[in-house]
Amino acid sequence: MASLKKSNFYYGTVLDKVTNAPGKALSLLEKAADDSGRVYRLTTESNKDGYIIFAKYRSNPASTKIKDGSCRWAFQFTGAEMSRLEELRQQTASLKLALVCAKGQTLTDSELALIDYEQALECLGTGFAKPTINVLQVPGKMLGMYGTAREEKLNGKDNCIKVDRDAASKL
Repeated sequence: MASLKKSNFYYGTVLDKVTNAPGKALSLLEKAADDSGRVYRLTTESNKDGYIIFAKYRSNPASTKIKDGSCRWAFQFTGAEMSRLEELRQQTASLKLALVCAKGQTLTDSELALIDYEQALECLGTGFAKPTINVLQVPGKMLGMYGTAREEKLNGKDNCIKVDRDAASKL
């Protein structure tokens, strides 16, 4: 019997969310040797050239605030991952990042942040030693995203990029 790893469940979430409509086809392009990420190609009826989706996951939030119920997941990118994203971007204008934000034992409050490469780069920046994207979940609101190159708050006001929780169904 084949053994299952935790990553199989998280990457399965990406597969389910982006293919959960007729007229979509998905193929695995590559799997990182350390299982830290996967790259998929998704074609749809409306985009025959397809999307390339770079997927990462975090199995737990980096922080949780009891007061307002918000959670934050931190996705750090290695130099090799940043280079790979640049290479993938040169292959297609339709590069997406799928950030799986797992939460709790039952995973019922987990999130999938599906974002454009340009949005990711606004948060990651270039030339940073440890580029990071933070995904912020606040109950009843859109997901927020910030990182090493973009502050969460600017002059005391929310500066997060807003992420549609249902973006995967709109591909």
